[in-house]
Amino acid sequence: VKDGVVIILDLPEKDNVYVSGSETRLLQVFDNILSNAISFSKVGSTIKIKLSVKANRAMVIIDDEGSGIPDGKLKAIVRI
Repeated sequence: VKDGVVIILDLPEKDNVYVSGSETRLLQVFDNILSNAISFSKVGSTIKIKLSVKANRAMVIIDDEGSGIPDGKLKAIVRI
């Protein structure tokens, strides 16, 4: 529980998952996403973090109960 928000981790049963990339940048990305999810979530809500591996690729899904990004604002927030 962080700031009244429950965080649930769903991790694969494999012992280790390795990702190629800059540790600093990856930490920054996940910190930003999770901080935003927590700050826009109501007390008592849930954030689910799921890591899966398929065909030597890792996929992380972060699902929260916040209102989401307003239509038309996504491009201003991230470079697609």
